[in-house]
Amino acid sequence: MAACKVNQLDSLLLDSFYQDLICQQLLKPFPFDSIKTFFSISLVKTAYLYSGLWHGKDTQGNIIYNTTYKLPSNPWLFIHYFFEIFQILNITFKEHLGRIHTLWNLALFINWVLFLITSKYRNLAERLGKILILSKDPEKRLNIDYMYTQRAVFFAIVSDTIKAIMPYLKINSLLKFLNDESNLISDGSDYCVVCDAEEIVSPMYYNGCSHIACYVCWQGRVGKGCPRCKD
Repeated sequence: MAACKVNQLDSLLLDSFYQDLICQQLLKPFPFDSIKTFFSISLVKTAYLYSGLWHGKDTQGNIIYNTTYKLPSNPWLFIHYFFEIFQILNITFKEHLGRIHTLWNLALFINWVLFLITSKYRNLAERLGKILILSKDPEKRLNIDYMYTQRAVFFAIVSDTIKAIMPYLKINSLLKFLNDESNLISDGSDYCVVCDAEEIVSPMYYNGCSHIACYVCWQGRVGKGCPRCKD
């Protein structure tokens, strides 16, 4: 059973995206000329076909969009590979191909129209090599785990909610309230009267005076009073 046109095209676009991304990373560090660019892209295309189609394995695009290959005999695979490489040549050296470039593009357009009518052969290389794309599981449309999407939607809602209420919050008052209530840090104007530390952790005030100490220091002198006041 032939896969629907949308799944076939999305599968092709995803695989093309992966290949283009790899090519960009390969070409980025070096100022490649047209010849080196052609061979680099051809190498990536060959590796992709070797790891997928030629071994009868589904690509990432196939897996996600519930499609699979119907493999022809080896001679047709060779013809398909030849025209995949020719397509790269057509793009890289289009200024030098003249009428061949024009005729190839016309053939691409005709193939596109035929694909829209028949749902077979997404590109001209697949048509010439008889590479059919079938639906792997007729009961399913896509093979996607939506957990990531659900998490993304949840955090988007939380983010939008926070943005909506932020203008109505008195942040400075809220922070002062939390600081006063939690007593996590001192205001920096004093130091611990026991260990002389300027950064007081969980400051505690002695009864009867305004001197402060770290909680651990204060706890160690419970019942002994303030060491500065001797009280």
